[in-house]
Amino acid sequence: MNKIDTFNELVKWSIQKQLCTTIQRLTEQKIKETPVFKKLFKSDNEDEKFKIWKDNFISLDSNSQKLFANPLFIGYGNPKADLLIVGKEKGFDIKPVKNEDIDALKYDWLEFQFLKESILNNFYWTQKTEGKNFSVRKPYGGIQDDFRGGHTWRLYRKLISSMLHEPMILESRNEFFNHCFITEFNYLPSQYSLGNAVIDPVRKEFFMNDYFKTFSKVLLTYRAYDAIKKNQGLTEKIYDVQFVETAKVGKQTYLKFKSRDNKRTVILTNQLSGSAGWSEEELKELNLLLY
Repeated sequence: MNKIDTFNELVKWSIQKQLCTTIQRLTEQKIKETPVFKKLFKSDNEDEKFKIWKDNFISLDSNSQKLFANPLFIGYGNPKADLLIVGKEKGFDIKPVKNEDIDALKYDWLEFQFLKESILNNFYWTQKTEGKNFSVRKPYGGIQDDFRGGHTWRLYRKLISSMLHEPMILESRNEFFNHCFITEFNYLPSQYSLGNAVIDPVRKEFFMNDYFKTFSKVLLTYRAYDAIKKNQGLTEKIYDVQFVETAKVGKQTYLKFKSRDNKRTVILTNQLSGSAGWSEEELKELNLLLY
């Protein structure tokens, strides 16, 4: 199969697996809204899905909502790209809405971020056209004016601009999404990671799909999680690569891996965020390592 056929098979498998996995989790926890969630999941109408979530789930406490988090979350961007970026985790927190505030909500507000980015991610990839309320190819229209300078997407954009020698990418909010596919190691929102995320068994099964071996360049930005004993060795298994070296670009440590045929390079390093302290020069050097 070619790359896009492999991706489509991953989407088809993952959406069925998501339903089974979530229902099993809800049943084990005796969540009374389980039948309503089945209705949401099986609906083909995007607005109906949003309404069901708004009417039944958005006011639940964050620990209850966490049970709906999607371990089969696929990602964003261009599934035909040569560059795969795997981030550390979902970069938002679940914030329940008070009952008295629900009626005023609009579907494009961040209160629906968990629904859009996690629960419905696979659904959006099954659609032939972009979603009405969300885009998985260019989420939120890309980088917004209020994104701080160290925002992860801004760093991805700088990396890709340097990689392609295309300075115009820096002038666009969303052009960088055309040149990469982005997913996350940990499917849970950041408030639940606790800094010790052993990969979930279902998430591991997801990553073992052949689709993740179709990229020639892979950037893994979760080195802290890889140091956890139970996560070690996953890079070699998932991407069918061998360890080459441990070294540094500036102050940033990285591990380099290559496939036996030298057609695939994998770099495992620190999270690309302002807090990790990536400099412009380090990003340029990181780009060169992927070749």
